[in-house]
Amino acid sequence: MPYVFYDVETTGLDIFFDQIISIHAVQTDDNLNPIDELDLSCRLHPYVIPSPNALAINGISISQLLDASLPDYCQLAQQVHETFRRWTPSLFIGWNSLRFDESLLRQMFYQNLLFMYVTNTNKNNRSDLMRIYQGIHAINPGAIKIPVKEDGKPSFALHAVAEANDVVSTKPHTARSDVATTIGLAKIAMECAPETWSSVMQFSQKQTIETFLAQEPIFFAHVRDCGPQGRVGLFTSLGQLPDRYNEYLLYDLAVSPDELAHAARTGRPPDPNPLSVIKSNESPLIGLAEDLEFHDFAGTLPPYDLAQANREMLDASPGLVDSLKRHALKQTISFEPSPDVEMQLYDGFFPKFDIPIMDRFHSAAWADRYGLAHQFTDQRLRDLSLRLIHAHHPEVLPVEVRAEMDAQLNERHRHGPNRRSRTIQCALSECVETHSSGTSARADVCRYLESL
Repeated sequence: MPYVFYDVETTGLDIFFDQIISIHAVQTDDNLNPIDELDLSCRLHPYVIPSPNALAINGISISQLLDASLPDYCQLAQQVHETFRRWTPSLFIGWNSLRFDESLLRQMFYQNLLFMYVTNTNKNNRSDLMRIYQGIHAINPGAIKIPVKEDGKPSFALHAVAEANDVVSTKPHTARSDVATTIGLAKIAMECAPETWSSVMQFSQKQTIETFLAQEPIFFAHVRDCGPQGRVGLFTSLGQLPDRYNEYLLYDLAVSPDELAHAARTGRPPDPNPLSVIKSNESPLIGLAEDLEFHDFAGTLPPYDLAQANREMLDASPGLVDSLKRHALKQTISFEPSPDVEMQLYDGFFPKFDIPIMDRFHSAAWADRYGLAHQFTDQRLRDLSLRLIHAHHPEVLPVEVRAEMDAQLNERHRHGPNRRSRTIQCALSECVETHSSGTSARADVCRYLESL
């Protein structure tokens, strides 16, 4: 299967309220030889206040963000969406992409009325090279070079890892350069830890993982719940968490279930915590216990017969397993209902009735889109479609609707009551504190923000 390495530059770090302003993607063959590429930038969306710190790091000026010759945010989303669908099937991968880039990518598709799950449907899969490096380091620390921070902890920052492994970054913090760096590090992982790389690729398909978890009573897994590199242990699956799509609860078989009863009596939790959650659609590093020797595992594991005995105790205690699932469910992150449409992305799938209207909305003339916006049955789609019209062609809106939306946007930028989107004042405060971008660039950002 081909790979798609990609990276985005954004107006900030908020995965709900910032936007992609630049994206670079390279499709490669199985041996990481380039096949095709995508390189796009867009101008600033009217609903987004950029972070001066982010602009300083990315080396992007306000004049670039306001360049009228660039595509708008919606046009960028459509071009990326079309290209990624053309590259199907592929495995989409980046550095820290599952936590950041993927979230911004889905948010971009969502806000522009496009199918959100392009990278993990229609035989596409996804992975994260940073997590692969963390897994390799946890299994065999000598396989690759991982730099150490001043506090003695390993650093998995892209450019620090690249420098440690002699991968040259031509222009750090730009999408094109970061993709080239990521591909260079992927080649090192394939060469220095081939078994681990192969295992991750084998389990990049959601169905393969779920079948494995259902069939294998004991297996090894790399979990990321104890420091930046995570840990490796022998686990068993306790099944899917109730009402948590793709999330599976693992139990560390180094811990006897009897210790849980003791912990309940004493109030002291067992160490290590035996419970971990993995997502079947995020290419976790798992495999047969006996295969760890082929990964050159440098750590220690509980004796297999002890793991087997603990697994049998769990099998004999269905009530305990149910209580562990309930406990784990309470610990998972859940989002409270939000008035902001950006944060409603995961509030259920869109009704089937609305899907063809999304397609018609994009092909229709702007003057006809206001009528289409009111045909959506999902309130999120109504709000987003009206926002698109207001952002790009407000003149086609009825006068009173435009005036109301102008007032709402003004309130959002100035005060943001009960909202978490960046306000003008917050950005101005940040602008004053930003020293790395140069006096002229800071002044340009300040002038722009004050003009709003």
